[in-house]
Amino acid sequence: MDMKTTTQIVEKTIKKTNYRNLSRSEKGKILKELTDTTGLAYHYLTDKIKKLQFQSKAELILSKHRTKNQKYGIEVVFALKHFWKVLKYPCSQILESFLKGEGLNDALKHLAVGTYSSDTIAKLRTSCAKTIDTRLKDTKEKRRLALKYQVKQEEELKKQVRVKLSWELNRLIPGFFQFDLVEHCGGNVFGPFIQTLAFVDSYSGWWAGIPLMRGAKEQVLAAIKEFKKGLPFKLLGLHPDNGRPVLNWLIKKFTDTNNIEYTMARPYEKNDSHLIECKNFTNVRKIIGYSRHDTLREFKIMLELFQAVADLKNYFTPSIKQTSKIRIGGHIERKYKDIKTPYQRLMESEHLTLEQKQELTKRKNNLNIFEVSEKIDQCINLLFKTTHKKYLETENKDIFVEQFSSYFLTTQR
Repeated sequence: MDMKTTTQIVEKTIKKTNYRNLSRSEKGKILKELTDTTGLAYHYLTDKIKKLQFQSKAELILSKHRTKNQKYGIEVVFALKHFWKVLKYPCSQILESFLKGEGLNDALKHLAVGTYSSDTIAKLRTSCAKTIDTRLKDTKEKRRLALKYQVKQEEELKKQVRVKLSWELNRLIPGFFQFDLVEHCGGNVFGPFIQTLAFVDSYSGWWAGIPLMRGAKEQVLAAIKEFKKGLPFKLLGLHPDNGRPVLNWLIKKFTDTNNIEYTMARPYEKNDSHLIECKNFTNVRKIIGYSRHDTLREFKIMLELFQAVADLKNYFTPSIKQTSKIRIGGHIERKYKDIKTPYQRLMESEHLTLEQKQELTKRKNNLNIFEVSEKIDQCINLLFKTTHKKYLETENKDIFVEQFSSYFLTTQR
């Protein structure tokens, strides 16, 4: 007799005699008969019957579970999902309070007649928090996974904006600018403070600085538009780092509309924007330092200061352009071009029209290098005095913040 036949005999005997409900002596008699019939050992047979009993119990429980009538059917679950979504995914206790209170009555007034049957509404009113959790368990898990693995807007934007390394930047045509924000927080990033949005042309070294409020995408875009309007030649490209104020959908839409190339640097790689990083020190930090500036008075002074700094750096201050860098043994050999001002490089460029060059010449003729330099000194001294006086005063600094915010909003409009 093979094992399959013996198993069938044991199963039939268990079902026929109702082995589970028999007494101990009766079970012993049946076991003795089975050992004689099948030739199996007594202990082996008891273990086999236990396994068969366990399987039959599981089948019995499953069969009862399948045939059990559920009180909260598909219609009730659909209604629970509907109101859970309308309330913006609250916990089960809040949803229970809503269903049992006046909230459900108010919601039903705005639904079409017959949307939910009276039986469904009655079941909704009697559902408890535990029932809601049970019925919405799968739905909540699906939503949790969807939120966890959803594509973030920043990641989608970074897929559309091309990454450019330092050697890939266009330095043969004027108009491709690197730009960055310089914080004037004094080492304390809490609260509003002024930031300088700085631009530098990769070809000529043309620089511009615009003070604005910290961390606002709209204000950065407004500053870019202002910069584009005052630029004496065409803006062809913008190259920021990975900061949200300078890398966002608002600027992406603006650049696409105006046919401006929009690229970005790699995360944590400042060498990809090395030109603007150098200018941040020489044209901003070296002039006004690292103090905190967050008042209306300081903002007005910085507007005049950076306009004068831009005139001095663009029209009168020569800069050096590196042409090559070669490692020879233990040292690096660097070669440079002729030292020229950004104005001279633009005047020698073939990509500027005659009208643009005439406009640049007109601007330069209206400037006096000594007056510009003196104005920078006056603004710096006034800014330092204002900052020092600000900390000596005992007035509440919220007044300054309020004045600053209202002034900036009115100027941007």
